[in-house]
Amino acid sequence: MAAALAASMAHAQVRPNLPEVRASIEREGAAATVNRLNRAGQWDVILDGMANGEPAWIAIAPLLAEGTDAGPSEGLGIALAQALPRAPAAVLHVLDPKDGPVLGASRVCSIPFVEPKPGVVEAYKPKAIAAVQAVRSPRLRWAREACLAALKKG
Repeated sequence: MAAALAASMAHAQVRPNLPEVRASIEREGAAATVNRLNRAGQWDVILDGMANGEPAWIAIAPLLAEGTDAGPSEGLGIALAQALPRAPAAVLHVLDPKDGPVLGASRVCSIPFVEPKPGVVEAYKPKAIAAVQAVRSPRLRWAREACLAALKKG
């Protein structure tokens, strides 16, 4: 399985296989998996999937977050923030109830973009707020409220 994961990650343009990434996390741990994905140029491909609102990649964020530090942590938070207007329930579902530094609402929902182009934040904020407000699942109420509070501050 490790050889298959390594082979699938050999080309940066090829999307990693989600079941293989999950298996790698279970077998080798999150840090080793994130490091391998990063070295192979696959980390950004996963972040793009999350940013585009793909629920399967968003759902794996908590597993991957356990193995991130510095740049990968920042990228993960930004990707989830970008996904917020597209897949708000999926993002709210993976938020850390303890408001941790990687997946906490104060991070993901604080509009964490690095040096955004003019107008990006102004266009993003109302879309993200509207999307989060539309989530009505009682199970996600705490995440919805925490995220809205962070968005309104940001």
